Amino acid sequence: MNKLKFYKYRLWQLYHFPYYAFLSNRFVQSYLNRKNIGLYKKNKNNLDALQNEIVEKLEKDGIAITHIDKLLPESGVFEPMLEESRELIAKSLSAHGKKVFLREFLTRDFLLDETSRESSFGVFALHNRVMGIVNAYFQMYSKLVFLIGNLAVPVPVGEVPRDSQRWHRDPGFYKICKVFLYLNDVDKETGPFTYLAGSQPGGRWGRAAPHRFFGKGSYYPPDGKVESEIKKIGVPSEDLKICTGEAGTVIFCDTMGLHKGGYATKKERVMTTAFYKLDKNIK
Repeated sequence: MNKLKFYKYRLWQLYHFPYYAFLSNRFVQSYLNRKNIGLYKKNKNNLDALQNEIVEKLEKDGIAITHIDKLLPESGVFEPMLEESRELIAKSLSAHGKKVFLREFLTRDFLLDETSRESSFGVFALHNRVMGIVNAYFQMYSKLVFLIGNLAVPVPVGEVPRDSQRWHRDPGFYKICKVFLYLNDVDKETGPFTYLAGSQPGGRWGRAAPHRFFGKGSYYPPDGKVESEIKKIGVPSEDLKICTGEAGTVIFCDTMGLHKGGYATKKERVMTTAFYKLDKNIK
């Protein structure tokens, strides 16, 4: 970024930051989405024990982990997803913008095709049990914004992490939710998703390397800042969630909290990501 662009960007930040900070306030969001909230309270479905447990963990920690066999025990959707992902990976992989360590087999325009919603990927992301959890976390109706599938390509050991391999917070107002699904076994050498539990907005560590841009952009703290703040404020080791797991692991997460992932060193990580946010166009 040249100096002129840099200074223009800084001026934009100074002008817009109070606006986005105001919009991120939960009371402001409750007022702006009062119709959605009212409809949800009137029509919401009761959740079962597993769904309630996931929602409680989301509210407390910003993250909850389960397995597709527990979440959707009779759907029969996982094997078709594995088969379809293998076919797509063998056929073609698209570069994921500037993220040279990621290759996509499902791109963001996947859901633009109506038939994609009937695919195994669409069935999973839009399943009423999944949507029920996300809606309960928002306490209002949400919508699926995009669904992508990517393969994290191993990088040389010792290579400096870049882009989303580094700690960051995603943009959003109030709350957002992503649902990650591992399509292969993921260990510490496979680029596991990593999250600081309790760092979501309103969480116990929500002020650690706090968000700067809210709804307008992701925030990447300077290198070492998150680690130093974790040490400074005494975050217990159990709150640093390195999400290893077998194929079929499902991770519900508010990615406005601090997270990173995709730093694979020996094995590829195959994963889908479904992104949900509150539905502002509720009728």
